[in-house]
Amino acid sequence: MRYIVAITAGILAACSTAPGPGKLMKADRPSICDKAHFQDFIDSFSEDVQVQRKHTEFPLHKREYRHVTTQVDPVPVESVVKESDVRFPVYPSPNEMHARSLTAEVVAQNAGNAEVRVSRADTNYLVVYSFEHKSCWKLVRVEDRSL
Repeated sequence: MRYIVAITAGILAACSTAPGPGKLMKADRPSICDKAHFQDFIDSFSEDVQVQRKHTEFPLHKREYRHVTTQVDPVPVESVVKESDVRFPVYPSPNEMHARSLTAEVVAQNAGNAEVRVSRADTNYLVVYSFEHKSCWKLVRVEDRSL
């Protein structure tokens, strides 16, 4: 009889922590800080402005190309931006990507760096986001190559 009571108590304890009817248990997702799962990081980064705030390194390095009257080709202009001068979101959300017909492509990823190009087909819109992995992924550089 003791064994039946112990088994019943174990079953009841297991059932009380199980999800309710119609609820599925979440599969364990890898941490967004995992170096090997950059895609999970960039998905979270694009969806959540708070993730962007936490995973942007300051000062943020920025490069833009500007036309100067004395030059035929655009001239790169480098700057570093303090946290107080950055407007979030710094990376487009999935809804903004869709609304503006933008596409994002991870074009380079190695041991500690990744590069994402956000572009719009048939236009000169191109912004490159560079990330580094230290203890976690961080946005370290934005390069606006749009002309």
